[in-house]
Formats: sequence, structure tokens, C-alpha cells
Amino acid sequence: MPAQVTIGAELIVAGTGFRRALTYALGLTIVQPVSITSTRAVFRVPNVAPGPSSFTISGQGAPLVSRPVDVTTSGLAVTAVAPPCSPRDGGGLATISGSGFENGAMVKFGATYSADVAWHDGFTLLAKVPPAFSGSDAVITVVNPNGTAATLTGAFVYKDAAEEGCVPPRRRAAGR
Repeated sequence: MPAQVTIGAELIVAGTGFRRALTYALGLTIVQPVSITSTRAVFRVPNVAPGPSSFTISGQGAPLVSRPVDVTTSGLAVTAVAPPCSPRDGGGLATISGSGFENGAMVKFGATYSADVAWHDGFTLLAKVPPAFSGSDAVITVVNPNGTAATLTGAFVYKDAAEEGCVPPRRRAAGR
């Protein structure tokens, strides 16, 4: 678990025995996992007071483990992606929102980097969605030129053409 987390960013905790029946809290604020397996839990850092705090995991009201963490209000964080889905062949544009984006940042959809990313400002990136190579869920990862990275889990999915909700990108006819 990192020693410092940014409000709005993901907090990834690794260990064993994670399950939804446990209670997870940052300071006095209960947080629900974005995703959870028995060895890893992902949380979105809630809007809490910045400064020193504790991340605590409890079972049946009794603390099982607690770790100190410093909560900050700035830094690299990915908070949203729009649209939330794409056809499996990709090609559309996605707007990535967050904070701490630097000019030259790269965007990954799952394990595949976007071939075309435009930096708008420290809070917005535009990225061409690459084709899906496996699975339907894609974790969005922004990697700044200095190597720092932030992720967004459970917010983007690839869909087959038969599924409703994602419209393929408009393509201009040749010669127009």
C-alpha cells in the first residue's frame, strides 16, 4: 500500500483474505472497493481532509490491520473516461479526466497504448481508443513522461457490435 494517496485517485492494496464482508475505512470514512479479489482490493480515495490518516480494514467491528497514509489533494489521478465504452475495433476518441497530467502523457486501455494522445491541460487528455485485444474490461492507465502512473478501474468496457450502448465512430467516405 502506498504511503501517499491523492483524493480521487485509486488506492491499490495487496495482501490476502480480502472480501466484501470486511469493512474498509480511510480515516472515519467507509470506502467500498471498486474491484476486489482475495489478494488485491482497489479503492477510490474519497474526498476527505488532506493530511495524515489511517487506512483500516475491520472484520465484525474489530480492526484487523491499519496503515498510516498521507492524503493529498493534488498529484496524478485518473477520475473518469467518456464515453465509458467502445466497439471492440476501437477508433473513437475518449476524454480522460483527472489531475496531474503532463504534456506527453501516454494512455493505456488495458495493456494497449493509444497511438494518438492529445494533452489538453493538466486535467484532460484526448486519446484514440485502440482495438481490444482480449477481454471486455479495460483499465485506463495514464503514464506521465517521468514514469508516474495512475489508473481507473471498472469505468471502461469494450462491446461487441451486437451489444447496444456504444456507437461505432463515424467514418468519412473516401473523397469527401
